[in-house]
Amino acid sequence: MSYIFTALAVDTFNRANENPLNPTNWTIPAGNTIAHAIEIVSDEAIPATTSGGWEGWIGSDTWSPNQYASVQIDTLATDNQSTVSLLLRTTAGASGIANGTQYTFNAFGVTSPSSGIVFTVTLTPPGVIAIGALNLGTSGVVSLVPGAKMVAGISGNYYFLMYNNVILISGINNTIPKGTGTVQLYLFDPTPANVQVSNFSAGILMSYTIKLNGPIQVFDSSNNTIFTQPLTGISVPVTDYSQGSLSVSAAAAAIPLPATNTNFAYLQNVGTATAVVSWTPQGGSGAIVQDLGVSSAMAAMQVTQSGVTGVTAITVSCAAATTIAYILGG
Repeated sequence: MSYIFTALAVDTFNRANENPLNPTNWTIPAGNTIAHAIEIVSDEAIPATTSGGWEGWIGSDTWSPNQYASVQIDTLATDNQSTVSLLLRTTAGASGIANGTQYTFNAFGVTSPSSGIVFTVTLTPPGVIAIGALNLGTSGVVSLVPGAKMVAGISGNYYFLMYNNVILISGINNTIPKGTGTVQLYLFDPTPANVQVSNFSAGILMSYTIKLNGPIQVFDSSNNTIFTQPLTGISVPVTDYSQGSLSVSAAAAAIPLPATNTNFAYLQNVGTATAVVSWTPQGGSGAIVQDLGVSSAMAAMQVTQSGVTGVTAITVSCAAATTIAYILGG
């Protein structure tokens, strides 16, 4: 899956030691119940106290809700305490950020079931007093890779956590469509030097819109226009899209989807034999939806996304052999 990352905040932490972080760009979130800074020691960001460090990027509270943040994890002790967190769509509550709402993307240094890193995505919805009260996903144990980045992103209702260029956790959730607070970095270990990060960046995670333009027209046998229906309001927001073709035969072949939940699907049989199209609706079971004849086309468009719209798999088979052209978005 591909994304367009537009960086609006960059900090390598490669400079003289400082505590707190440069106040031109960083601030401790207002009302933060962990009122401790992050500091730089030997070109690495670490928590400034044994209680952790938590800072937000100034100005990120005005960004689009389609956000990302990334950081290079250089040291993360496997002591069941070391933590690196990236927080998106934050909103401080009356008693501070810990009483507010946010999506939190975490890396924990663990010893069990084996030594390494476990990643999680958690959600603190309105009315819940706890950081990351609801677990949206957990990875298996992953080894620390020198120079690898942890990337957190959310666009529309699709969230993901990526490490070393591999998506480990993803899903659909729209509990918090936007926040009013900053994009934030949280570090913790009772021994601060046990967690060290560098090369922070954050910004806007760009998405796309698929639109149908032009009218639907009905003609008579003399090619006179009988009826014209303009297409209005058919605009599908998607995180990613794909376009291509797939050659199929008797064995069913899966069309690669651009997103876990695909809300725009256009298929056309550009080959020489009838194709059988099956798909799996979100939350449902796979079934044949159409025998698609030569030169025939089919489409499905969900103009809004939710956990119950779209499809999660599309397969095509053919008794002989044919080719299906497709445009997909999700």
